[in-house]
Amino acid sequence: MAMARASDRDILVALYQATDGPNWGSYSENWLTDKPLKEWYGVETDASGRVIELKLTGFYDHDRGDIVLPLAGPIPSALGGLNKLRRLNLGINRLRGPIPSELANLASLEELNLRHNDLTGPIPPELGQLGSLVVLDLYANDLTGPIPPELGNLGNLSVLRLAWNNFTGVMPTDLVQLNRLRYLDFADNTFGNEDPELCAPGTSDFVAWLRGIEYSKGPYCNERDVAALTRLHQTAGGPHWTNRRGWTETPALAEWYGVKADSVGRVLELDLVRNGLEGVLPATLGGMTRMTSLRLSDNALSGRLPSSLFSTPLQELRYANTTLCAAAESWFQEWLGRLPRHEGTGVTCPPLTDREILASLYWATDGSNWRNSDNWLTDAPLGKWHGVETDEDGKVVGLKLFPNGLRGPLPPELGGLEAIEHLWIVENRITSVPPELGELARLEVLWLGRNYITSVPPELGNLQGLRELFLAYNRLASLPPELGHLANLETLHLYNNRLVSIPPELGNLGELRDLDLERNQLASVPPELGNLANLETLWLNNN
Repeated sequence: MAMARASDRDILVALYQATDGPNWGSYSENWLTDKPLKEWYGVETDASGRVIELKLTGFYDHDRGDIVLPLAGPIPSALGGLNKLRRLNLGINRLRGPIPSELANLASLEELNLRHNDLTGPIPPELGQLGSLVVLDLYANDLTGPIPPELGNLGNLSVLRLAWNNFTGVMPTDLVQLNRLRYLDFADNTFGNEDPELCAPGTSDFVAWLRGIEYSKGPYCNERDVAALTRLHQTAGGPHWTNRRGWTETPALAEWYGVKADSVGRVLELDLVRNGLEGVLPATLGGMTRMTSLRLSDNALSGRLPSSLFSTPLQELRYANTTLCAAAESWFQEWLGRLPRHEGTGVTCPPLTDREILASLYWATDGSNWRNSDNWLTDAPLGKWHGVETDEDGKVVGLKLFPNGLRGPLPPELGGLEAIEHLWIVENRITSVPPELGELARLEVLWLGRNYITSVPPELGNLQGLRELFLAYNRLASLPPELGHLANLETLHLYNNRLVSIPPELGNLGELRDLDLERNQLASVPPELGNLANLETLWLNNN
């Protein structure tokens, strides 16, 4: 015998009980009474008394000068029983937990608004069954996972808001079936990665679909590649190339002459041999981190071969019959020697100047989008460049960039700042530290906190003059034991990372006075830390 369907009244009672109804305040007017449901606050019914709209959203209280968030708790799965419901608006509350898959039973639903809550977990793929849905608003939650391709079945969808969550992956190509979509926002699902965690494929079909939407906001997966090639077009005489078909016209890089791209539009190969290039190559070429082949031979290119190419998975590099030179540094020459297919000019560049090193930093860390880049790349004295401090000889002795919008890996060229004593690159989006920083013999202070660094190169243990090392608020899970070689280190801040262990070699830091290990995942610390005879402050509170 089949169970009787719960009444709309019972379902609303379940919602009240699950979401802290006694503290709803004025929103609880008539709730749990015997009055018709249409007289319950926020409820609209049809002529037969069935619930067709439920609107219980936060509001601004002018008397309190604050936003009131009445609903708190999980969304009960029982809501899936309101099978006449057309509009469900529970936005701007304190709802938590997952989105119930049972909401897919709301066959008449036209609007689902859950924005500005604390919801977690993935989007249930079952929501793709809501054929009548016109608005799906999940803006500003803590939702995770990929976007389910089943959303491509929502043929009536007009508004889709996914921004400000923790979604990952590539927007499914099934979404191009949404012919009625007029508003799409999937921006700001980036939490520290060099590339966005949720992005749109830079393919011809998807780009054409996005351009047909009245309002569309969100990153392409190949944005760094587009920026790199656009910069190449600017610095190497693009308007005068022999063939420039498609260049700078579309994010679909496969449509650009000489470009072979993968399934999300990232560059795999670039072949511009004998194409009339003249000028220099930009450092941004190293941002194409999936490129395996670069062929630029027989062009009027001059200057330096970008050492940022060191960061790419290149297997083939050809630049014969140009006047390009290669960096003399051993790390770069060794990299060239390891390439399976390399055909160059055999010319070695002179050592980089401090000005050229700072230019490499600018291009490697998205300098065009820095918050402040006053005088950078100009002919002004380096001491006039924002954040740069120089000595009387014009050599860089200090670099302070925080917070300034730097993103991506720090370039290895920084290891050439021979006179630098203080390096602060704090509260940016730096993802990695090059081992070449270990060559900064005069460095006394290194602050790289509040970034997205996942590992520390052991070469930092060579910094014998270092007194302060600040790596707090990163994503470090481990530390190299070589940090125990920092004989003059006095301050070491590692709080707010993901450390599960501490190398016992840190017990060798005889000058250490301040050690902060708070907010990590440490079950214990090595007994060797008891050897730190000069330690004055030790912070150990952990998660």
